[in-house]
Amino acid sequence: MITKEEAVDVGVETKGTAFRIGQTDTWFAKIPVVNDENSADSSPLALHFVLDNSMSMGKLTDEVKNEFSPLIDGAASKPSSLTVFHDKADVLSPNIGTTKEMMALQTGKQGMTNIPAGVKRAVDTIIAQEKDNANTEKTHHILVLLTDGMHNSGPPPETRFPKIGKHLRESVPDVQLSVVVVGITKNSSTSMGMLLKTSLETVPLSSDCVDTIYFAPTTKEMSKVTSKLVDGLINISRGQIIKVSHAEEAILADMGAKPTSTTTVRSLPSDKDFILLFECSDFPGSVQLDNGTTVQLAESEDPSYDQVAELLQKHLEKTRVQRVASDMESVRSSVARLGVLIDALEGEMKKSYSGLHLAKARAVDRLTQNRAVTTIIVVARELRNQLAEIANFAAQNSEEQAAFLNGKYSKFASKALRRAAGDDKILDVKKVLKAVHTQVSGSAFSDRLTASLRQDATAQVANLTEKQVKRLKMHVKAAPGKNTATLQELLMWVRTRRSEFDHVEEQSESKMEEKVVTSALCWIPPEESLEYDAIQKIRKNHDRQVKRWPPHVNLLYPFVPANQFEAASKKLAVALSSSKPFDVTLDSIGCFAHSKKSFTSWIHPKETDRFIQLQEICQETFPHCDDLSSRGPFVPHLTVGQCGEQKEADELEIEASWKPMSSQCGEICLISRKGKDDPFEIHWRVWLGDLTPIPNGTMSDKVASDVSTKKDCDKGNKDIFSSMSPRLQQFIDSGVLAGHINEVFFGHRQSYLSLLNAWEHIAEWRDLAGVDFKSQWELLLYAGSLAYPISVERSPAAQMNPFLLRVTKVNTTAIDTASLCCANHSSIDVYGPEGGEPIKDALVLVDPLCPRASAAVLRSKLLGETFTSVTVSRDLHMYTGASMKIAVMAHSLFCCFQPEPISKTSVDIVAEIRRQFLGNAYQCSSCGFGPVDHGGCTDLFAHHGERNGDGIVRNSCPQCGWFSEDISDWQSWDGNVPDSFENFSPAVALKIHMSDRVR
Repeated sequence: MITKEEAVDVGVETKGTAFRIGQTDTWFAKIPVVNDENSADSSPLALHFVLDNSMSMGKLTDEVKNEFSPLIDGAASKPSSLTVFHDKADVLSPNIGTTKEMMALQTGKQGMTNIPAGVKRAVDTIIAQEKDNANTEKTHHILVLLTDGMHNSGPPPETRFPKIGKHLRESVPDVQLSVVVVGITKNSSTSMGMLLKTSLETVPLSSDCVDTIYFAPTTKEMSKVTSKLVDGLINISRGQIIKVSHAEEAILADMGAKPTSTTTVRSLPSDKDFILLFECSDFPGSVQLDNGTTVQLAESEDPSYDQVAELLQKHLEKTRVQRVASDMESVRSSVARLGVLIDALEGEMKKSYSGLHLAKARAVDRLTQNRAVTTIIVVARELRNQLAEIANFAAQNSEEQAAFLNGKYSKFASKALRRAAGDDKILDVKKVLKAVHTQVSGSAFSDRLTASLRQDATAQVANLTEKQVKRLKMHVKAAPGKNTATLQELLMWVRTRRSEFDHVEEQSESKMEEKVVTSALCWIPPEESLEYDAIQKIRKNHDRQVKRWPPHVNLLYPFVPANQFEAASKKLAVALSSSKPFDVTLDSIGCFAHSKKSFTSWIHPKETDRFIQLQEICQETFPHCDDLSSRGPFVPHLTVGQCGEQKEADELEIEASWKPMSSQCGEICLISRKGKDDPFEIHWRVWLGDLTPIPNGTMSDKVASDVSTKKDCDKGNKDIFSSMSPRLQQFIDSGVLAGHINEVFFGHRQSYLSLLNAWEHIAEWRDLAGVDFKSQWELLLYAGSLAYPISVERSPAAQMNPFLLRVTKVNTTAIDTASLCCANHSSIDVYGPEGGEPIKDALVLVDPLCPRASAAVLRSKLLGETFTSVTVSRDLHMYTGASMKIAVMAHSLFCCFQPEPISKTSVDIVAEIRRQFLGNAYQCSSCGFGPVDHGGCTDLFAHHGERNGDGIVRNSCPQCGWFSEDISDWQSWDGNVPDSFENFSPAVALKIHMSDRVR
């Protein structure tokens, strides 16, 4: 940002830049923000509330008024107003200065709903304020519409809003007005709100600060919206509104309109420049700013195509608003113009593309290459997909319209996001990315992975026969690097510490496959503490399990039987040796809703991430005890009661009046009970960061108080790898030893894409902490593992039932998941040495070169869940638990043992179709045609007639056209296969069947 005085000098800093987008007549210009130092730190902001006071609102009117009134104190710096409307409209006050003043206003009687009447009175108030303050600094007006439903009184908004907008512009041509729409219920008309924005708005608010539309059906949601609006409006007010003029009508401010000679832009405090598009055959030249500054444009030698993509994205968002506000005809010219610009952008970006280079590429190289390709291919593709959504949009439901405005409208994307989030909520993709990244980027994970890689390497050497040792020595001697002496040192080290090493082997390899409901692994607050007593006080009144369970946060339940606790505690001690005790804040009381008549109230520990990491370590140590994480994300909680309805849960929360209390998690407890009604008792305690588990009752006060000192003293004595010399540690940690072992005993196994072995790929996982990832795709192409290419046939129903996929081929030449994801996400085909179809999927298995380390990364959310989800359904967020992994493994195993016959009889085909669909599919209740696969959907009308790619979804009978939206009207398939299916393979028959549904 430069000052107005600096702008007088026509120097390099005061010039803007511009360049032509491809061969079009559209120019992209970057213009510096010129700051007038005499202006105030923030621009004046006035809020004008238009509040629905119809009978359908009832008591909500006053509630909404009171919940949104804090915006006055929080964001407004100029007199604000409140207009209420029913079948008529009244301005309760045009001069509100504080929150208290707005809350004191009485809303009056209620009636029908005449939204244009309320908007008209609010606009008249804005016009009056503008005329009264004509000689003062310009005010930015924000009109906030708060309504619960459809207009039902007076002239329709479709005819009134454009007239009100015209009257506004004629009365005060330079008015600065933005619109925010808040729906008080999900029945609020989204299209009406968007029509209001397109009719009245002269300064669109930045979506980076303030969303286009909100739904706030509860008091809690209203409070959240208010908080978001305060933060966003404060940030906006600190920027400035700039009026830009050009000598010709060349400024392209609206894709659906002709170029104009003037436009208005809003800059944020952090903006150093702003962007404009010009449409003219010659270079635009210069522009004039409203503070008197002339900005001379110079042709750019380094076009910023990523910024072009960002600007086109903003125009797409604006076109979405216009599309919801009216019909397709109104945005047809916008769609056509955007399509031309997207094609031109892609063409220019491809000129700088040189292809992927994956051989010996490290994680950072793959990420850098993918980002370069993504900028070219994926960005253009995403822009084009959004353009297609706008063209095909036909939703009438307000919630679907809101999802469309937020870019989450498409059937596949919204279904995946809702399925992954549960309870029909849109998944927060950023939170998921953070959770996945946090799991594998912490020092605890890196330390465990390093320890596992060391154990794998030394175990390989320890298990060699004398003959194999000689082979390894000969290979190392012949190889460059002069590592013969280092190998000899390692062999001596293994021999002298064989007993210690075997002890670690015994602990890590001990198999405990049984689990019982009479055992659990959990954290229990210290028994002699204030928080323990406070929790028990609540539980005595509300928790029917208070006598059976101590207050606890379960980590694994069910758990191994009590007779295995000693071995299990030693195993846990090794796994938790790198973990550190942490403080716990028992933050607040919440509840799980199991059904409408079943709730569990629980205390929320604020350190959720720490508990999740702790649970994941325990889960990796005992993978068969996965009940708490197999059905969804692990949620750490401390149960305090059970309730029969929401009201009881709310009353419990009020009665408890819980205030945050501090505790510490320094140990986890192995507990069990003898019989069904007996209480749980602590048998063993495992301290975090200590290799010595303690039976309950033998821990003295001194040991408890000196745990941190004991950890520091004992860790060096117990960690057998700490006795290695620095040279030996480098020999192992660098992967040199693993490379020699791989070449001698594993046939030099490596990915034919990256040319790296399994150890080298897994070692890259240790470097995830310092990298900023924009998506889970980038995580997948950064950290990977060796895998085997597979060919997968999917049906749409596989998203709901993964066992309906089919693996048709498993290749034995290894590939790596990171390079494969990099190629797939970059839209580049890769082929195996065997030839055939491009490789799109891979099967990840525990690698024999480094079994412990590869098992650790395989159990991570990134490979175990995200990559599995991509394999099954081509989506990052469709993972639904262990069934997906089992389905991929089982079908791959079946493919290996049961190869596809050269030819099949009709009897075989009918049998296989029955195997796949009998019990899961339906048949037409009119003509009996089946199988008809509805993929578990219960609302067949929701997507019936919706465009899907190049076709249209048809949920009617493919044979006779009969249709019912209620799944219960469809008969269960009786197993009769139409004759037309018997001439094709099951896969082809399925494709024919699905093509009948999508046509």
